[in-house]
Amino acid sequence: MILRRTALIVAHLAIAAAVIGGLVDQRRARTGAVGQVRDVADAEHRETARLVDDHAAKKQILTGLREHDPYVVELLARDRLGYTRPNEIAPPPAP
Repeated sequence: MILRRTALIVAHLAIAAAVIGGLVDQRRARTGAVGQVRDVADAEHRETARLVDDHAAKKQILTGLREHDPYVVELLARDRLGYTRPNEIAPPPAP
């Protein structure tokens, strides 16, 4: 009777260890998948922020052109023609 009970306890412990091991492996795999999804989401968030900034800059240039802002017109002309005055530091390129 004691031997049978001991064998039953050992079998239950083995099954419990297998179930717990499977759960740990599943959690590890899910944690890795969540990490990959987070990395992709962060990259897409950075790309979206960059595109929003780029769009805002181009919108400002378009507004300047529509209003005939001489600074914007000169900036774009210098950028496209590569023109600088003597002894002048070149302005940053137009976005």
